[in-house]
Amino acid sequence: MIWAHDKLGEWADGGLIAPLELSQELLNKFFSKAWQAVLHEDWIWGYPISLETETLIYNKKLLEGSPPTTLSDLVSLKEQIRKKHPEAFFYEASLNRRLHSGRQFIVAS
Repeated sequence: MIWAHDKLGEWADGGLIAPLELSQELLNKFFSKAWQAVLHEDWIWGYPISLETETLIYNKKLLEGSPPTTLSDLVSLKEQIRKKHPEAFFYEASLNRRLHSGRQFIVAS
């Protein structure tokens, strides 16, 4: 069965799926970050079959200091930039390709 990893915790807690016991050899064949998507309560509940990447493209002239390191910081950043630069625009581009998806956040003027 293939499913989105955002349901994993709910299904695991509900007893709908069982944790897996995997060899270190198999674990080493995947990026360690990929296993985090199928990790719940310190158990692995599935196999990572794709990766998602988030990127930020921004205009350095509009940003004071370093860019945000989390997506939640992007909301407050957007408000700060809009106050000083009402002409600035924010664009989210979704990329969907087989075995890879991601979003690009673009801040430009």
